[in-house]
Amino acid sequence: MSKMAATFAVQYANEHSSLMNANEQQTIPNEAANGAANAYAETGDALRVRLGVQPRTFQKVWKRTFGYAFDSRRIVTGAELEAMEAKYLVKQEVKQEPKQREKRKPKNTDQPKEEIAQKAASETVSAKIVRGGNVEQLAAWAMFLLPTVASIRNTISVSGAFSGSHETALLITATISLTGILWIMSRKTVSWLDMGGIFIFQLFEAFSNMVQVFKTLMGSMAYGLTTVSGKPSDFLDMVATTTQSDHRDTALILAGGVAIFIFAAQVKGLLLIKSMKQ
Repeated sequence: MSKMAATFAVQYANEHSSLMNANEQQTIPNEAANGAANAYAETGDALRVRLGVQPRTFQKVWKRTFGYAFDSRRIVTGAELEAMEAKYLVKQEVKQEPKQREKRKPKNTDQPKEEIAQKAASETVSAKIVRGGNVEQLAAWAMFLLPTVASIRNTISVSGAFSGSHETALLITATISLTGILWIMSRKTVSWLDMGGIFIFQLFEAFSNMVQVFKTLMGSMAYGLTTVSGKPSDFLDMVATTTQSDHRDTALILAGGVAIFIFAAQVKGLLLIKSMKQ
């Protein structure tokens, strides 16, 4: 019996010793390893901060790498230090390489001023095209030119009346009608001073329109000091009869209204052209 008890005790002691050795292999590094790590004098938390890693991320990587939990207060061993530095410091160096290469690229500071000016001019032209396309430009020019063309005949009649020469009337009309158009086309930008000069020619056209329309409406009708003779145009007679107004006053109001409408259309077209030439 004593031999069986002794044999059982020896077997129990061997099994207990093997279990203890297995548990020690699955736990953190032994005291001898910790003693060797003391030479580095860096805790786990200090290593994490130096490597610039978030706590939860560092804990997961540590557990996946070594198989045991991360202790922030324990001094790391040399093997642990090398393993974690290899994971993070190498990645940071790889990420920094493209940035260093980009910094090495020389700046093109020798770009000619002419190229810069041409580039700026092209950008300005592109912006103008976006703001005012071809259709808008054609519409603006049509709004300015159509009233001018419509006023040519009246301008010739009025110019011939006070000049007494048909050739002179044609030259005056050409000057009045074309100066504003050529003035705009010769300028890269249209200032308000330019607008004022063009308005003077347009006012003469407006005056010519009013005079000629008034003459046409009055027909052969003439006013004396005490008498009225002749017959007005059918349109003027119809309007005066409808409004129960004097023929001459009605003709003056109608002629002024037509002149104002034509002048307003010209001004609107000119303003649109000015905005596109900014």
